[in-house]
Amino acid sequence: MNKFTDVTIAIEDDTILAHRVVLSACSTYFFSILGRYHFVTILFQKSLTSQSFFLFLSFKRLGDCPHPVIVLREPSPKIMKKLVDYMYTGKMSVSPKVRNIT
Repeated sequence: MNKFTDVTIAIEDDTILAHRVVLSACSTYFFSILGRYHFVTILFQKSLTSQSFFLFLSFKRLGDCPHPVIVLREPSPKIMKKLVDYMYTGKMSVSPKVRNIT
């Protein structure tokens, strides 16, 4: 699973390597993050011949970055690892204690 990974999920002091194609295909949340445009450069420039100002904006999709790092506050690293494993294998094992939670 760690070969040719191109995205890192960071939670607390832990990291999870993954493939953006898998994350995007399995999760609309990750699809929206990896496809959203972000400001890269904002530059104000005063014209030399007048009192006008020019605003230059540069946008870049997070999905275009070579290896983005997505920092999450939730869920716990243990749960996120299980979710990512599920995205890759389609299988998840849940302990009996967790199954009985309503």
